[in-house]
Amino acid sequence: MPIVAAAFEFRFISGSMGSVVGERFVRGVAYCIQHRRPLVCFAASGGALDMGAPADPDFAFDNEKPVHRVSVAPFAIASVQTSNAEYLRFVEAGGYAHQHFWTAEGWQWRNEAAAEAPCYWRKDGSRWLVRRFDRWEPLPLAAPVSHANAVEAEAYCSFAGSRLPP
Repeated sequence: MPIVAAAFEFRFISGSMGSVVGERFVRGVAYCIQHRRPLVCFAASGGALDMGAPADPDFAFDNEKPVHRVSVAPFAIASVQTSNAEYLRFVEAGGYAHQHFWTAEGWQWRNEAAAEAPCYWRKDGSRWLVRRFDRWEPLPLAAPVSHANAVEAEAYCSFAGSRLPP
C-alpha cells in the first residue's frame, strides 16, 4: 500500500521556514485523507542549535531576532495528528465533565466557558457538526481535530494517556 512520509529536522522547522514546512505537511495530511493513505512522520529531535535570524538578513520577522542558542530535550511525537474521531471519543466519554483530565487552569477555563466540546462543534440530534465559515457541516471524522485550545488539548492528552510536546 502506498504511504505518504514526512521527515522533519528540528533546526529547519524551528526557523523561519517552519510555516512553509507546516503548509506542506498540512497539504500532505489533506492528500492522505482524500486518498485514504497512511501518513508516517519522522523527526530528528533534541540537541543544541542556533535559532533566529542573523543581525542583518534581507528579511526576518521580529520574533526571529536575535540569534540565540537553545537546547531541545529529546522527545517522541505521534506519527499522525489526532483525528476528530479520536477527540470525539473524549467528548462523548464525558471528558469535559471529569475534572481529573484537566489541569487547574484548564478546569477553570472549562467552567468559565461552560465548554462541553470545542467551541465550533455542536451536537445536532445524534450527529456532530462543525462550523466552517458561515455554515454548519457534518464533523469530518478522519480530519485532524481543530478548534481545540491548549487546555483542551492537555485534557485530551490526559484522557488518551499521552502528553503535548515540551
